[in-house]
Amino acid sequence: MMTLEESVDYVGSKFVYKNDASIINDAWFVMRNKGNGFYYGDCEDFALTVFWFMSNGSIWTFIKNILNGTFKFHMVASAGDKNNHCVGEYIGLYFDNWTKQELPKDLFYRTTGHIHGYKIKPVVVLCKLFVGLFYR
Repeated sequence: MMTLEESVDYVGSKFVYKNDASIINDAWFVMRNKGNGFYYGDCEDFALTVFWFMSNGSIWTFIKNILNGTFKFHMVASAGDKNNHCVGEYIGLYFDNWTKQELPKDLFYRTTGHIHGYKIKPVVVLCKLFVGLFYR
């Protein structure tokens, strides 16, 4: 099982941003290697994939850690354009596809300029993942 730092480093080194705004319902999914070594997705997909690797690819561990709040997701206003942006949190360390590093909350917000919004409820995360199965 990867640590948060190992997972963020691994996914971050292979991550290619791909906006899925053309999809009516924003599809959330764990990114899969497309055969070229890269993972394509957006901010939610980045956080989910980091947590997937931390779960050692076990769907049950992954879902359990989302439901019990071990893996947390926050919707923030992004720096600059103030659009919605998803960041992950694990034991007080925040990360996203912009920083590609895990930082304590205060340092994360100072570094990124994001404005904290709200924590996304685990059931919402799982529903978004379910919907993402049909739009992937």
